[in-house]
Amino acid sequence: MIKTLIGRSNVGDVPLNEMLGDGVFNEWREKPFVLCEETLTVEGKSFYTNYEKLKTFIDPRTSSAVINPKYGMKREIEVNTSYLFLTNHANAIAVPEEDRRFFVMSNAPMRAAPAVFTALNEWLGEK
Repeated sequence: MIKTLIGRSNVGDVPLNEMLGDGVFNEWREKPFVLCEETLTVEGKSFYTNYEKLKTFIDPRTSSAVINPKYGMKREIEVNTSYLFLTNHANAIAVPEEDRRFFVMSNAPMRAAPAVFTALNEWLGEK
C-alpha cells in the first residue's frame, strides 16, 4: 500500500539483519522511505546494541551519508529517510519510552468491517 501511495522507486525494502549488520552495501539509505518487515532483534547484549545502531539512522534532522551501492561508485548524499518497522512481536526492538524518534503503534483490537477494506482497495486502484 505504501509503495502504491508514494511510488515503488521511493521505498526501500530492507531486512533488519541487513540494516543492522556489518554489510558494506547501503544503497537503501538513499530512499526517502524504508520499510523493514518482520522486525525482531534477539535478546541479550545485541538487543540494546541494535537500538544504538538504529539511532544513527533514525534522526529527524537531515544528515550526510556515504552510499556504497553494490553496482556503482561510492557517493556522499544528504539523507532524511523515514522508516517503518513492522512486527508481530511486542518489544521487538529495545526502545526507551522517552525516545521521541520512535513511535510505537498497535493494531486495533477489533477488525474493521470488510466494506472498509473494499473501499480502501477501490481508492488505491483509482490513485
